[in-house]
Amino acid sequence: MTNPTLSITDVIRQSLAFLSKDSLSKHDLSKDKNTASTNQPFTGLIIGNDTQSVFSQIQAIDQAVSWEAFDYQQFIVHRFAKRYDLAVIILSNDTAIDTQIIQRCRDLFAKHCLVVQNLSQPATGVDVVSFGFSRLHEQPIVENDQDHHTSYQVWQFNLFDYKHLPDWFNSKFWANPELWNKFRW
Repeated sequence: MTNPTLSITDVIRQSLAFLSKDSLSKHDLSKDKNTASTNQPFTGLIIGNDTQSVFSQIQAIDQAVSWEAFDYQQFIVHRFAKRYDLAVIILSNDTAIDTQIIQRCRDLFAKHCLVVQNLSQPATGVDVVSFGFSRLHEQPIVENDQDHHTSYQVWQFNLFDYKHLPDWFNSKFWANPELWNKFRW
């Protein structure tokens, strides 16, 4: 069962709409609240091979997104300079490279990550679920060109939705320094 109504660019547009409406406005990481992230353009990071059709489709999305594109090897040696709003990772066929790129994007480079896996190519062996990613859509996304038929699976990781804080984890309960000398736990 496939999802013929969506394309990769539609998925990216949906993610950008989600980020603009919900996630980035609620969870602004900047210290100065006067300069809200809604006034600044979105920053996007694309990691993949420029010969892939998905790579050029994502760069052609015409929204107010400042995209930076990296090849796999360029990104591995790239030093951390800033956190991007959205990272799109197009998996390669090398498990070691994919693992390193996914970890760096999730931990350092992006607030929201999308991993695009080409199901037409042999599987790389990277278990994206073990990195905290969840499927964005249940069915694969199918794109039909004139020459060939390609299907993709898209995985997501959102820094702000990954782990919700429990109700008891606040200063009202055990983490209250004002109660340290008053009660014995």
